[in-house]
Amino acid sequence: MLGNQFETVSSSTDLPTTFTRNPPNLASKFKKSALETETLDTRINNFFSLYELKTDISNTKNTAPGHDRVCYEMFKHLSDHSLQFLLFLFNKLWVTGVVPKPWLHSIVIPVHKQSKPSNLPSSYRPISLTSSACKIMEKMIVNRLKWYLEHYNLRHITQSGFRIRRRVTDHIMRLHDIVGKSLANKHHVLPVFIDIAKAHDMVCTDASFFKLLKMGINGRMFNFIRSFLTNRCFQVRVGSKLFMVKYPTNGIPQGSILRPILFSILI
Repeated sequence: MLGNQFETVSSSTDLPTTFTRNPPNLASKFKKSALETETLDTRINNFFSLYELKTDISNTKNTAPGHDRVCYEMFKHLSDHSLQFLLFLFNKLWVTGVVPKPWLHSIVIPVHKQSKPSNLPSSYRPISLTSSACKIMEKMIVNRLKWYLEHYNLRHITQSGFRIRRRVTDHIMRLHDIVGKSLANKHHVLPVFIDIAKAHDMVCTDASFFKLLKMGINGRMFNFIRSFLTNRCFQVRVGSKLFMVKYPTNGIPQGSILRPILFSILI
């Protein structure tokens, strides 16, 4: 039941009929755009360095490991010689654009939402456990994406979420300033707050690919992200019991390091 619930959330059947009935041919568009798009800065596609790898490993916090049961702490104790082998693996995957199948597999732990009826599958939040090795590589990719997006001002100036030196409180201060000025001038203020239900889970993957290409993100960066979001699967675990493998058709995987920045790019 829980597996079906989490799979359905990311199903194309939950997309608006106006979108599914008349899709913007995103799949064919991004294939054509991939050949035509020039990356604004080819440095985002360079080989990863040992410095990047060491920095991102040192910045990890202890979290539950994925199905391979390899945790961050193990990587922190590797010698430089062993890290060179790990770096070689990451760069090999970077060049080929192929993500190993175990990295596309998540273990989902259902956590009950407070004040929600416990007998409904929709009352449970999926917490995903994914490969720590994959998340280390994701960290290196995210750092490059952050630099690229900020350096070329590819996000709107008012967008604050998941950005360097920006906070959600920026919008609170902006609203506070507008309200103060409006009160002084006897004007009205009408704020609009939108809560997007299941926002990350409902992301159309083809739309994500198209948006990346529009921002000039091509080559190894694009190929890896496309591979990372394609053919994903998960299994619900309750206690020590693993259930049937499920295949979501859309969405950015929960627990992924890439999840916030990919969503901010699309939005």
